[in-house]
Amino acid sequence: MAVRSRLAVASTGWRHLARIGADCLLAARQEENPGKADGLRHAAAQMLLWAFGESPLHGPLAAEILSAPDLPLTECSRTALAAVAGLWRIPGSSGVSGEGGLAYFERLAARRDTPALANFLAGRIAQDPAGLFWREKALALALFCR
Repeated sequence: MAVRSRLAVASTGWRHLARIGADCLLAARQEENPGKADGLRHAAAQMLLWAFGESPLHGPLAAEILSAPDLPLTECSRTALAAVAGLWRIPGSSGVSGEGGLAYFERLAARRDTPALANFLAGRIAQDPAGLFWREKALALALFCR
């Protein structure tokens, strides 16, 4: 699907915007006209940063954006993306099970137990204050809970 068609469908949602950015970057890499290719690279960077703005704590997205060396990103953007990519880590399965791990979180989420989820996330964040994985989950809970 062409970039214009994707934008006509929607202009929100980090996955959708990231796909548009990826399409722009692919088009730039295939474009023979250097001026058009440069414009497409800039459009790709803007779309990908827009996607990142929709999910600013999502480390995998930040890492994916950084993995494209031909994107014209500012040093400030690269630094921010690298910080998020470096601080987002899935909790390991190092013996943390029962009421302390990811499986427990998923059970709470499946039950839509908002108070228990909030308490659980507060505890995880307290244990790993620099980690962004649980903070991203807490942000989503804050945005989407009733």
